[in-house]
Amino acid sequence: MEIIGNEDFIRIVELSKQRQPFPHTLIYGPSGAGKTTLAKYISSAINASDYISLYAPELEALMLSMMLTSIEENSLIVIDEIHALKKGLVEQIYQPIEEFVYGGEDIPPFTLIGITTDLNMLPDAFVRRFRLKYRVTLYTVPELAQVVSGLTTQNWSNDAIEAIANMSRGSPGLARNHVELIESMYNGDISDTEILEYMKLQHIDILGLEEVDIEYMKVVSRFDALALSTISSLLSEREKTIEENIEPYLFRCGFVMKTSKGRVLTPRGKSYIRNK
Repeated sequence: MEIIGNEDFIRIVELSKQRQPFPHTLIYGPSGAGKTTLAKYISSAINASDYISLYAPELEALMLSMMLTSIEENSLIVIDEIHALKKGLVEQIYQPIEEFVYGGEDIPPFTLIGITTDLNMLPDAFVRRFRLKYRVTLYTVPELAQVVSGLTTQNWSNDAIEAIANMSRGSPGLARNHVELIESMYNGDISDTEILEYMKLQHIDILGLEEVDIEYMKVVSRFDALALSTISSLLSEREKTIEENIEPYLFRCGFVMKTSKGRVLTPRGKSYIRNK
């Protein structure tokens, strides 16, 4: 399984994969940065006997109990959005992951992979039980260009590949969405012409900024500084949505920054929005 980027993590996995069971691992970072892909890479690297994928908000005590009492040795349990586990379930997991004991009975050794976009919501006692913790970051444009190139099934020009890499906001997941949609819309070669039409139809610019991102910057540009709650009210967007889906990329682009007085537009942000 080929992985682009995250070289340090891949090296750790390669050095640790002979250990049985593989250390419990917590992978955290922004949405769309490839956390689930890394979990699947671990499964492949250790030749896991089973790959069990769970979604924390939907996990109930009975489901957890049935899974733990029927698990195979060297299985990989992946819990997505693990920060959303019910408190009672978190406490039920402590003994199984530390001692491989559940309900007073021994269970086969397994590996737990926790995936989260919000590390701060996890209890410290739970976080400490993961021997390996890794923070994924958004991809660089050259890394995304490799991702896009590997995803294409039609003939793409180099400029078209680079354009999608630029507008994918550092996210391989978003890059995949762009590629799949573009190839469903157009048959044959993909060049600048198709990409420009796609951007126009999707209402996104070359950096992947959407209408809500531009509106955010325009709102902030009208004031010296704005509190998140005020921005939320003016945009009619939840604060959590703004913090998780809008601001990270604007911060990364150097368009917006946090100050003690609130969010402010940087000179680069002002210059960019002036042309919108």
